[in-house]
Amino acid sequence: MSLQISSHSLTPLDHLLAPSYRSPVSTFDLKGKDKDAALSRLQVATTRLASHLPFLGASVAPYADPDGRVNTFGVYSATDDKIPFYQLQEHAQPTPLLIDGDLNPELMPSVGHLQPSDPCPVMRLKANVVGDMLYLVHSFYHRAMDGMSLTIVMKVLAQLCCDPDTPEKDLATSAAEQEDMRTHLAELGVSSEPQSLRWEPKPSYRPLSNTTEFRNIPVNRQCVLRADRVRQIQQACQMILQEHALTKGKKIRLSTSMIMGAMFGICSHRARRASGLGELYGSRFHVLFNIRSLLGLPSTYIGNALVKISCSLDAQILPSLGVPLTHSASGLAASDVQRVCNVALALLQEIQAYTPDHVAGMMGTLNTLEDWSSAAPPSDALRFSDMRKMEAYYDFGPLGEVQDVAIAGNKIAGVGWMLPTKPLRPGSKGPAHYELTIALERAAIEELEKDQLFQWVAGTGPSKSKL
Repeated sequence: MSLQISSHSLTPLDHLLAPSYRSPVSTFDLKGKDKDAALSRLQVATTRLASHLPFLGASVAPYADPDGRVNTFGVYSATDDKIPFYQLQEHAQPTPLLIDGDLNPELMPSVGHLQPSDPCPVMRLKANVVGDMLYLVHSFYHRAMDGMSLTIVMKVLAQLCCDPDTPEKDLATSAAEQEDMRTHLAELGVSSEPQSLRWEPKPSYRPLSNTTEFRNIPVNRQCVLRADRVRQIQQACQMILQEHALTKGKKIRLSTSMIMGAMFGICSHRARRASGLGELYGSRFHVLFNIRSLLGLPSTYIGNALVKISCSLDAQILPSLGVPLTHSASGLAASDVQRVCNVALALLQEIQAYTPDHVAGMMGTLNTLEDWSSAAPPSDALRFSDMRKMEAYYDFGPLGEVQDVAIAGNKIAGVGWMLPTKPLRPGSKGPAHYELTIALERAAIEELEKDQLFQWVAGTGPSKSKL
């Protein structure tokens, strides 16, 4: 039976997201463990999680805004017990986690195919036991929370798996704290002088190509990028900045995240063009940027606090090279390094424009709108999200530590996610590689595998997940 909660409106930032579900998977190895005890503890922990953060078991549905806004959505107590918060199912061996890069539908929680006007569950969990392996699928409604939010929920669940009697004050967050954070956001919008949004709101555009055609169907692939080669490109870019005297008087540092984001955007766009899809999408590129700290929110906020940093993949900030670079990363075309540097610089310039005052002013602007969703940025561009620093490999007590994390089942092409970094081995100075999940059209994926820059950074090129 669902718990009763006080209904509340989703925030303006929540309304900027398209209605969709994400279903990350945490993998556990139960070999040598007391499986029955582990599953029993998980059942107890999820029950307490649902009572500690009851809005997770609620649903999102149209909401009557007291200020007269239209197209608003809110969180209500779930009344449909046909979709329980937690499900457990044992599967015969071999039942794969992934099928052609996509999440096996047998492992999904019973959320079903919902329309935006239908009550949409905020979150549902399903534990799938296949032999000694446990695949815990966390399906969450993206209009109610982002990926950073999920890591906080999983931290609470891990704490409760380790000790179901953990005092509320010792858990990572509480329902009362979340209510205070939503109040803070509302007050920030009311009290702030409106400032311009850093994107041009326009309707989502989808190409008129046949998305059911085999070559256009979105597929998910997990790839491995070599950390040493990412560093080589990063160092080459820093030398380019010095060569053009862009670092004099002020320190300019292109982060690993910006370098990898630029590479993903450039290589994916080239792959789309090579497959005949490039002209349909254009050269705009988005990177998701977490603005919790700029909003004055703690990292434990459960909701949406991401904005899309936008730039052109044809950005030309540096002067064109008259001669080939002599300090380019070995094995790479100088033009590729220069292009990565230009796109990373364009991203940096956009990120630097996001200050606490400007973000507060953006909330002020959203507060003046009659329809929050009308301010949503276009969603047809390539998008990149770096989750490397997110905590995901928690200790779940009797279940042990999370062994692997996967993002699959995405049905929208043009997205790349850097997965959370696995715990380092003792004595390691840093990860040897990064894991990237890509969702692209099948034809574009085939072209991506041939891209020289992508192949060089991957070492051996894209490979399917081992899961």
